[in-house]
Amino acid sequence: MFWAKAQPTIHGDTEAHPLVAHALDVAAVATTLDLNVGMGMEASTLRFLVALHDIGKLSRPS
Repeated sequence: MFWAKAQPTIHGDTEAHPLVAHALDVAAVATTLDLNVGMGMEASTLRFLVALHDIGKLSRPS
């Protein structure tokens, strides 16, 4: 699983938020905030670009 965010729990375990879920979350936020206002691009294009902001995390561990 590729993770985007991790939050340690009280018991020392780590809860991971999968990368694909994080990408969908930020696209939803961009939609809610209507960030394309005045940017001159389609809303769907902006949502796609915002969703890709963590694409560098999609790699195998070395």
